[in-house]
Amino acid sequence: MDDRQSVWVGSGSGAVLRWARAMGLVVDEGEERRLAAMRLEVLAEGALPQARAQVVALTARWAVFICLVDDLIDRCGLGLVPGEVEEFTAPMRAALAADSGPLPVAAAPHAAVLRELLEHTAEGMSARWRERFTADYTDFLDATEEEVALRRNGVRLSLEPYVWLRRRTITLLPLLDVLERTGNASLVECPQTSARLCELRWALADIAGRTNDLASTADDAAAGQDNLMTVLARQDGCSLAVARARAAAMITERRSDFRTAAAALRTAQDVPPERQEDVCRYVDLTQTQCVSEGLGTAFLAAAVDAVGSEGGRTQRLDHRGQCLVRQRVAHGEPLPRPVSPGVDHDRLFRAATPCDRLVTA
Repeated sequence: MDDRQSVWVGSGSGAVLRWARAMGLVVDEGEERRLAAMRLEVLAEGALPQARAQVVALTARWAVFICLVDDLIDRCGLGLVPGEVEEFTAPMRAALAADSGPLPVAAAPHAAVLRELLEHTAEGMSARWRERFTADYTDFLDATEEEVALRRNGVRLSLEPYVWLRRRTITLLPLLDVLERTGNASLVECPQTSARLCELRWALADIAGRTNDLASTADDAAAGQDNLMTVLARQDGCSLAVARARAAAMITERRSDFRTAAAALRTAQDVPPERQEDVCRYVDLTQTQCVSEGLGTAFLAAAVDAVGSEGGRTQRLDHRGQCLVRQRVAHGEPLPRPVSPGVDHDRLFRAATPCDRLVTA
């Protein structure tokens, strides 16, 4: 067994970092520290409390892959040059095809990792599952290219097209596909459920995207990128504080939509009796995700930006402070102590309790 494959059998604390390093997804100490701070193994364990260690590890690796692809595009400036992001995504598109042959030797490691993760995840799943995952991840790649082109050309979207694009770039739908396999809860595809399941999945993607936008306001501002708050502030001519409050209300509204769709699926009389248990199992899976994405949204809106002031000048949390807030909020817990500018947030982050989880990117 070679070194790359041997990482697949590892589990427990630090295994996902060792895997990411071995696969070439992280290449320096800064990236390793950022990945370690995300604690995605804990997130996967919380989402799948009854799963075997290998299944939890597979889920954590998907989360790592998704986050690192997002970081590479959003935080590392990929796509500033026309054609650059398309050159990065082309091998990933090839990796999604079951019969595409060897990947280009010069391709970034992400394409090879995507293919390997997909092959492991597809074991035992139907051909239809693979088609659905391929469609969902391809749509993410399409949306990413659209977003990068808009950003490069200085195009600012209004609210409705922004919300639609964000639903596609958050990568929540491909992650739900993965959780079908690792959470043992397949999507039930039949005429009686298709519309309500689509609404359930879209509502969850919107909750994730909007919660993430609230949490990353400072990072997005530093990168000169739009997010939900800047779109709302520009469209309504309001302050960012007012925009944050409205964004929190929009999340609450989508959570209500999610609960309505979930209840309708649980009590639907037109679902074939032999499929009702499967439908309820899938709804349970999505509700676990909804809780982890949505807890503490109102607190997050108030806490992640402008939490302290010194000398009459409002200051923002640094990136590590945002991570600490996101961890606590995702688990519905109060902060262990006041979080404010000028504090050693790395030390506070390391002191966080083992049950903390980070909102997904």
